Amino acid sequence: AFETPVKHLHRFGGCLGTLKIYPDHVVYESKDMPSDSRYWRYGEIQNFSQSERFRFELVSFEDQFGGPKTYNFQLREALPATAYDYVWARVYPSKLRREERLAQPGDSPALSSKRPGAEQ
Repeated sequence: AFETPVKHLHRFGGCLGTLKIYPDHVVYESKDMPSDSRYWRYGEIQNFSQSERFRFELVSFEDQFGGPKTYNFQLREALPATAYDYVWARVYPSKLRREERLAQPGDSPALSSKRPGAEQ
């Protein structure tokens, strides 16, 4: 797991805790407001971003809020690119696979003189 200290930003103020990245989920554990702690499976995360070096935003659908809910975190340490990439690959797995296929030579009929199944 990857862990980093964060401040969960509220409309007014915030609370301190730890953002933890696991193979199958992400957790925010609040130190000073335990009721503010959260757990997200990657399938529940609709979007996430790191718009600034020390900012991490996560959007999930939550029934109790009637739709998408955005969680903003101020990172107290820089998030390594490998941790960001790790989350990205789990939140957007189909995009990753599509880009990997496009990146391999010979996959595109426009680039290949032979198409699979064309031989007779």
